[in-house]
Amino acid sequence: MFHGVGLLVAVGTRERAGYYEDAQFQVQTSHHFQRARATMQPSTKATSKRLFPKSMRVVSGREFTLVLRRGACAADNCLVVFAVRQSAQAPSKRKSRIASVKKRLGITIPKKTGNAVVRNHWKRLIRESFRTQQERVPAGFDFVVRPKKGAVADWKTIQKSIPKLTQKAVRRLESSRR
Repeated sequence: MFHGVGLLVAVGTRERAGYYEDAQFQVQTSHHFQRARATMQPSTKATSKRLFPKSMRVVSGREFTLVLRRGACAADNCLVVFAVRQSAQAPSKRKSRIASVKKRLGITIPKKTGNAVVRNHWKRLIRESFRTQQERVPAGFDFVVRPKKGAVADWKTIQKSIPKLTQKAVRRLESSRR
C-alpha cells in the first residue's frame, strides 16, 4: 500500500522521488515521469496541419438546415453524409469566415442513438476521423454527418466511411446539378 502511494507522489512531483529509500523505485518512477512528460508535448508541425478549429465546423442551425434540405445524401451501414457546395449558401454574418474555409463539418446525433455518453462518443469518433483525413475529403463543401439508425460506433468503420461517403455525396451533388 505504501509502495503505491509513493508511486503517485513520485510521478506527481519529481523532487519527491528521492524521498523514499528504495533506489530502484526512484529510478523507475523518474524514468516513467520523463517518458510521460515527453509524450505529452506534441510537435507543433504535426498538429498545426491537423487542427479542427471552429471555423471548420458548421455551427448555426440555419447552416445545418440548409445542408440537410439542399444537400446531396450518401449513406452506408454506419453513417449518413449530406453535402452542399459552400457557394450555394445563403448570405450570413459569417460570410468572410465561410469564404476562407475549404471544407466544414457538422455533426448531428439523434437522441434515439443513446444517452449522452454514447452520443458524445459518436461525435468524438466522427470529428477525429474527419480531422485526420482532411486531405481525403473534397474541398469547397459543407458536410453534415449523422449515424445510421441502429449502427454501432466503431472507429475503423467510421474511418473508412468518412472519405468514401463525402466523395460519394459530392459526386451525387455534381450529377444532380447537370
